[in-house]
Amino acid sequence: MSNLDIVFGYTKKIEKFLETEFKAEGRGLHTKINSIEYLLPIALIKKVRWIATIRNNMAHTEGFEFDNIDDFKSTCEAVLSELEAIRRDSAVLGKQRKAPLQLSPKAQHKRIKNQVDSLIDRRFKDQRKEYSAFVDTSRSIPLNQSKRGINNRNINKNIKKSTWKTMLAVALFILFGVIGISRWKEVSNFFNTYNNPVNLESIPYQDDDIKPKRRHK
Repeated sequence: MSNLDIVFGYTKKIEKFLETEFKAEGRGLHTKINSIEYLLPIALIKKVRWIATIRNNMAHTEGFEFDNIDDFKSTCEAVLSELEAIRRDSAVLGKQRKAPLQLSPKAQHKRIKNQVDSLIDRRFKDQRKEYSAFVDTSRSIPLNQSKRGINNRNINKNIKKSTWKTMLAVALFILFGVIGISRWKEVSNFFNTYNNPVNLESIPYQDDDIKPKRRHK
């Protein structure tokens, strides 16, 4: 078996394992490992990318020679064993493991984003069900009846609001009218007294009031 066959054979084996066990997506080993890098340690990702680089160079680079096939084989075997251990130890794909992984900043961002999206999906799952049930119930109501019922309720509400507003306005008008009339009388009397003071000279003079009494002899 040639070195090219060995490289292609191990690469295909790793790609298939990533697809079936880790749900990796994309075409080629580089793309597949990028799609699930938030699940794997940095050291393991570097090994897989090195394997993918060797495979691409042997397939597309003219005159490329690779003599260290033994190291390639041992690296591929180590990668497969590590992937198998991760798959076996993880009860659910993407669940946080007991030992924290050393992830790159980009991988950490992807991992946190996926966890937040999953939390949001679970959080609003019940609300989406309730909304779907409400929509189904609304669709079962005939269109004419639903519109007629809504219009009647709106008309009744408007009538009640206008009636209370009218009654309140009339009561306030009467109250302020009574207060205004009483105050106006007081103010009018005050100004009449102020503008027309009592003239003492106009009081009729009566002599009987000042005549001295006669003395009896």
